[in-house]
Amino acid sequence: MPISKMESEINQTPEVIKRLVENHQQFDSVVMKIKSSSIKSVMIAARGTSDNAAHFLKQLVEVELGIPVGLASPSVVSVYGAKLKYQDTLVIALSQSGQSPDLVAYVMAAKEGGGLTLGITNDANSPLAKAAELHLDLLAERELAVAATKSYTAQLFASLLLVNYWKGVTPGIEGVEKEATRVLGATDGLENILNSLSAKHSIVALGRGLSYGNARELALKIQETSHIPVQGMSSADYLHGPIAAVDEETRVLVLSPRGSSSEGLKEAITKLRAITKHLIWIGDSSWAKKGELVLTGSIIENEEISTVLDAILLQIIACRFAIKNGFNPDSPRGLSKVTLTT
Repeated sequence: MPISKMESEINQTPEVIKRLVENHQQFDSVVMKIKSSSIKSVMIAARGTSDNAAHFLKQLVEVELGIPVGLASPSVVSVYGAKLKYQDTLVIALSQSGQSPDLVAYVMAAKEGGGLTLGITNDANSPLAKAAELHLDLLAERELAVAATKSYTAQLFASLLLVNYWKGVTPGIEGVEKEATRVLGATDGLENILNSLSAKHSIVALGRGLSYGNARELALKIQETSHIPVQGMSSADYLHGPIAAVDEETRVLVLSPRGSSSEGLKEAITKLRAITKHLIWIGDSSWAKKGELVLTGSIIENEEISTVLDAILLQIIACRFAIKNGFNPDSPRGLSKVTLTT
């Protein structure tokens, strides 16, 4: 029985995945237009949780398609009034609500500058969906909790489908809905993790490559719902300074989706183990040492799919941790469901 609106919406994720799979025609239509254009680069515009999903999409496009991808700064248009020159560029705007004025302005400027524009939103009637030439509907239905959960996972999965169809391969998504359902119940070890985490000790979430966006999102979700500062970083960037702030009580949440290589995390983990014993693994537990906590995620041997499905566990951790701390995860203080940046 869900104990909050946030958890109830997390539990709807398998159904969202099912709807996206069943509505593959929208991807066919969008990809047909993209392939008919001479796209040589991609620019992604997003804010907040959607920006974390953008990091996943950026990695997918560059790894699978070899096309350079940039992350846009919408303020160059909304604040500075820049005129964009985006010929042969696909401009993707990611937003759950599709309401943010600066994203809408950016898409319109990109279109005027010759770019092909694609909106990915959870509202086909939103200003952003209407401003973009192409649109993909996340089909996550309405979210009531302020913290985005099922819509974030939908962004990840829609990104995966988009890139696979663009690449011209049939997505290997058999059993993904079933696995999402299994992951929802894969909470063995969750209580130990919640008991280890505390506002008294600094918390860091680390990922690398495809899991980097999830590391940022886990940090954001804990900050939103438990009102404590949390770092979400690439393990590589972490070695360039921030690791100096780690002490023996620091809790380090390590994102390690099944199918990923340990090489990307190896150096950071080796150095962290010399400082703190509080490493917490989310995903593949094969790299964990005795005494380190584990929450096993997706068991599908595909890093891209497992990254999508492991997002479910990140959301559960944040939700349950907030409740443990005495907060209502559905209505974090100082936040509203739709943030209208200009």
